[in-house]
Amino acid sequence: MQPGQIAAENWAYPTGLLPRRWSDLNTLKALFYKKAESLGTDTGESGYSVTHAVLADTEPLYSRLATGVTSGYSARSYGDHNIARAQRLPVGSTTVKIVFEAQARLEQTTDCALSVGFTSVNSIEPLAELVQIFYNSTVGANWQSRSYQSAEEQTDLGVAVDTNYHIFHIEVASAAVTFYLDGTLKATHSTQIPQAGLPGYMYRAQAILVTNAAAAKYARYTYVAVWLE
Repeated sequence: MQPGQIAAENWAYPTGLLPRRWSDLNTLKALFYKKAESLGTDTGESGYSVTHAVLADTEPLYSRLATGVTSGYSARSYGDHNIARAQRLPVGSTTVKIVFEAQARLEQTTDCALSVGFTSVNSIEPLAELVQIFYNSTVGANWQSRSYQSAEEQTDLGVAVDTNYHIFHIEVASAAVTFYLDGTLKATHSTQIPQAGLPGYMYRAQAILVTNAAAAKYARYTYVAVWLE
């Protein structure tokens, strides 16, 4: 079995199709655009909304996160999507890494925060083990990468936040976590690796939007995918 063909029999969200090799992903992405759904659970503080399968004239179907109007309130969608199956690969299989990918955009860049990645908590700031690509207007004007095991490891990706769609791609292995933005490697973390990689990395995929002001904020995502290589 070749690297990239080991992919827990589980999933590529939201179609349920399974990419068997890296090269299959571009083909499958066209299918991702056909459906925009919850990651499993939608929640937030008072006044939030998470709306799915929204159609716009100039973009694919998308899901929309909207926060309430109180500073610190969030809107989020998350789900484990059977990540635990990573521990039930065929005998003799070697798990190389677990991969997270999402396409998302902010509708504004002021007084807000957006995070996508793996986490076990509903928070932009690290309170437990996680890997994420995030933006927080209180931190800086650029996208950031962050991993957390017993402490925080964070890197400024050097790319200014805007309101365009971007592809956020994270690969978690036993020796390092690598972060890609729009197909370009931007950061490698080798100190703070949750659970020292696989197996045992059973946290949920999550998209979370937070307002840092007394005003509603909005973000969109078109797909979220997780697979093993």
